[in-house]
Amino acid sequence: MHTINIGVGQALVKVATLGIVNLNDDGVVFKDPITGLSDTLKSGIDCLRKFDKGVWTGTRGLNGGEIGLSSGVLRLFNTDMVHQAVRINGISYSLTNEKQNEIQVKEISSYETQTYDWKYRGQSEVNDYQMKSIIRDVNNYSVKYNLLLANCQDVSDSLSKYALGLYDRSFCLQIIFPGIESESEAFLYSIGVVLQGKTMIRALTDIVAKLFK
Repeated sequence: MHTINIGVGQALVKVATLGIVNLNDDGVVFKDPITGLSDTLKSGIDCLRKFDKGVWTGTRGLNGGEIGLSSGVLRLFNTDMVHQAVRINGISYSLTNEKQNEIQVKEISSYETQTYDWKYRGQSEVNDYQMKSIIRDVNNYSVKYNLLLANCQDVSDSLSKYALGLYDRSFCLQIIFPGIESESEAFLYSIGVVLQGKTMIRALTDIVAKLFK
């Protein structure tokens, strides 16, 4: 069964607010009414799943989990004001940019895992060796953290889709755009590649994944 412990007070607040207010031991995440209700209903179903199996994505507030904001619209573009992690086959991974502001994905403890609100994505199509191998590639990629194109949600979302079998290895790594040094450069770059086939395939794949996962 699902092993994440939800306190009685946290559960009561979530139900009473129809999922708009999500409390944990470290902070709070606010959601729009539709997203909050949808996530609350899905949480009820996910509690029946085995937490050490499959692919999960977890969110918590920013600044160590203090406060966050989530909505369906922001989520489509991976721009929720939350920190996001991924859990594959019972191992949780989170992004850090402590190494000279470069993206690094690390395994997190069971204690830290408890600070996230987890959602089930589907069955895993990879084993632990394959997952750790692609994470090593990401960590060696020397990609600078970028709010628009290479943030925690982009990375965890790409890794989860690789684990689900929606992205192959090379495509997953290509999603994390290298060589972007500033937000303005990232914005111009994203406009420049929007008509490329890779970007269109990514967009279509993401739409399908978000609808059915």
